[in-house]
Amino acid sequence: MAVGVALVCALSPMPSNPTAQGTISVVFPARLAAGPDYATEVLGDPWDMCNREDVTLRPDEIVGWSTFNFLSAPCRLGGTTVAVNGTNDSSVMMLSRGIYDLALNPGRNGRNFPIDTSKYQVLSAKLYSSAIEDPQVWWYHNPLNHPSGDGVGGRLVPRVSPGTQLAVADLTQSLLAGSSWSSGVVRGLRLDPNGLNAADTVFFYWVRLTPAASSPLAAKQTITWNGSGAATITVRDNSDGSIFPVVSNLSANSYVWNYGVLAPGSYTLTITNASGSGSAAFSINNPPSIDVTNPSWTSGDDYATTVLGNAWDMSSSSDIQLTGLDNLTNLSFSGGALHATNTNADPIVTLLYNTNNSVPIDTSRFRYLTLRLQVDGAYDLVAGSVARVIWSSQVSSPAAISQDIIVVPGMNSYTVDLAPLSTAPDGGLEPGGGSETWTAASKRYLRIDPHEFPTARTFHIDDVKLTAKPVAAGSFTIRFVGTDADGDAATVSLYYDSDTNTANGKTLIASNIPASAGQFVWTPSSVPTGEYYIYAEATDGIQVIGRYSSVPVRVLVPLTAPTGLRFVPR
Repeated sequence: MAVGVALVCALSPMPSNPTAQGTISVVFPARLAAGPDYATEVLGDPWDMCNREDVTLRPDEIVGWSTFNFLSAPCRLGGTTVAVNGTNDSSVMMLSRGIYDLALNPGRNGRNFPIDTSKYQVLSAKLYSSAIEDPQVWWYHNPLNHPSGDGVGGRLVPRVSPGTQLAVADLTQSLLAGSSWSSGVVRGLRLDPNGLNAADTVFFYWVRLTPAASSPLAAKQTITWNGSGAATITVRDNSDGSIFPVVSNLSANSYVWNYGVLAPGSYTLTITNASGSGSAAFSINNPPSIDVTNPSWTSGDDYATTVLGNAWDMSSSSDIQLTGLDNLTNLSFSGGALHATNTNADPIVTLLYNTNNSVPIDTSRFRYLTLRLQVDGAYDLVAGSVARVIWSSQVSSPAAISQDIIVVPGMNSYTVDLAPLSTAPDGGLEPGGGSETWTAASKRYLRIDPHEFPTARTFHIDDVKLTAKPVAAGSFTIRFVGTDADGDAATVSLYYDSDTNTANGKTLIASNIPASAGQFVWTPSSVPTGEYYIYAEATDGIQVIGRYSSVPVRVLVPLTAPTGLRFVPR
């Protein structure tokens, strides 16, 4: 299960709002902490539809749309649906489930960031539909091609009407088909917005995955009011005036509301009963965000820079080695990038060869390969939208071949930890290639095959790094990026931890660091030699968000110089 990220849900210390407008008085806090949310806590980026990475980057996982766009002011994604196989079955994958034993799966997907279904159980979304619809949500417990099957399950979302509304579905209830939500971690999550009409216009403003109301982790708050008679509660989204029902026909004068289904923003509660109506304005806090940038995949020593003395930044032809078997044409370097076109289905960009491998790669040290790549033309996974990494300890010996890295449209970064790859099932290496694992020996040959299209495709590589785990010897500068969308003065606390599980303990390094500082110089002189993840917590005074570094830092305790006299016999 994904661990290592925590959000503390607490009520704001700001006072409640007892002086509401209207004929009855409504008492409710003026500011609330946002509730726990999978994308915010685990991915470090809420599904607020403000960036392309909020859904899958694979075009084959966005199906049945004549238009599909990200729009701003306000942020939203969607467009117009079309028939799929003659029926109304458009879909968008929120979390790609990855592929078992046929591909590597770097990046943001359910292989790397599975959903803990014991914590996150309720899906809520603010959406617009141009017609009455019965949306569906589908989940996958297993990656594609898994020997145990897909582990797929799903349920209907409550019917939506034309207009903008809030849709809420407890995924543990009303199973439509297949495997229950709670039967294990979920690795893929898909939304099907049009259950009734093949052609519809649908936009999602945000999507949240939160604890159920019965969970002790749920963000709940009591609403109280005066007057008499059965009460109806609605909430207004002040950003656009849309009204969402909360509950109706309440005989009591209080209600415990699971407000955590709402995204951060400005809202107004309205209570109506026989005595009249009243309202209370409130806001849900935007939690601070935090990301550790050192240590990270790319912050350690880079082989090409430190050993070869020439970074593989693709600024000139000296960054690659031509072997005569490259299958490239129109090779050029400009704008800090390599540009080339393949002549067959096996274009090759060689980084290490007989011409520059006098100091081979120390694979016990260098292990994280990060590649920035773009392949022009339409995405087609079957025809060739895949890259590979190939290596060998000797240029003449059989090479080890990685499984596919799916290349999505645009210029994107792909990071692969080469050290654990093997020819075991789902091990990441092709069983038909050489069986030499990365750490088995030093490497004198390294290449990248950027795609496998047989027809001509121009591709671009603008940076390649092969980095080591960052090392702290004497002192180490921890770097982080912390922001707060509400403009609160966020501060950061830093910890070190032998794993990525806060539940079994972590050790404080420093606290109350302004988020704007962006760094802290750590002197781990009393920390035992070992490998430690850095855990950063950001607080805005209302709630806390925490994230671990993507890789550990190696702490090396400097040798202590001997003191006093020492006699050495002759």
